[in-house]
Amino acid sequence: VIPPSLLIPGIFIMRGFAALTLGTSTGAQAAFIPVGVAVAQAADLSVAAAGAAVIAGAYFGDNLSIISDTTIAATNGVGAKMKDKFKMNVLIALPAAIITAIFYAVVGGTGKVEGDLSFNFINILPYIFVLIAAIAGLDVILVLIIGIVMAGVLGMVQGQMGVFQFTKAIGDGMESMFTIFLVAFLVSGLVALIRYYGGIDWIITAMKTKAKGRKSAEYVISLMSGVLSAALSHNTLAIIISAPIA
Repeated sequence: VIPPSLLIPGIFIMRGFAALTLGTSTGAQAAFIPVGVAVAQAADLSVAAAGAAVIAGAYFGDNLSIISDTTIAATNGVGAKMKDKFKMNVLIALPAAIITAIFYAVVGGTGKVEGDLSFNFINILPYIFVLIAAIAGLDVILVLIIGIVMAGVLGMVQGQMGVFQFTKAIGDGMESMFTIFLVAFLVSGLVALIRYYGGIDWIITAMKTKAKGRKSAEYVISLMSGVLSAALSHNTLAIIISAPIA
């Protein structure tokens, strides 16, 4: 029996772990919102609270993920190490996550879920490998390739998928990323043209008049990235544009 007060915090933490290992907040939400809603309905909890926990956990995990597209774009764009970015994000995101989990424990509800809650530890080995290998500083592309192969081999060994289903899943994943790849490619070219014609230097000069120190410079960069993200409706593209300026 899971303690009633830990159901919503549990959803939050598990979705955070999923987003951390998947490297995407949107993917974690799409995959786990139905699960969160089902748990809430079975335990007579607030469906809205369960959905909020899924979304909050997804953004928390994506914020810390080393294999997230935003992390890769930001670190490569400014020349930082992924491990350093992870350490900095832990200091910022972890306190907020702890407060959020406590809040969900207090106001989450009074339901309970009983039954067989066992799971197969082997099935989460690819996630654990990706997390540990990425934190250890291994090349992100290599980590992702090994994680994909591990997941496929485990699925085929356990009879959950065949070779054709595995290759189709890879193809579907690549197809789903084609649009963002094309847009990022075009935006990168646009930024290069802006840099060539002096636009980046002009922006940096204008920012220097507003930024009087390290903190004010950080606020200006954050504001610029936030405005671009709101205008483009895509944080990765905003990072690709902002990184050369930062």
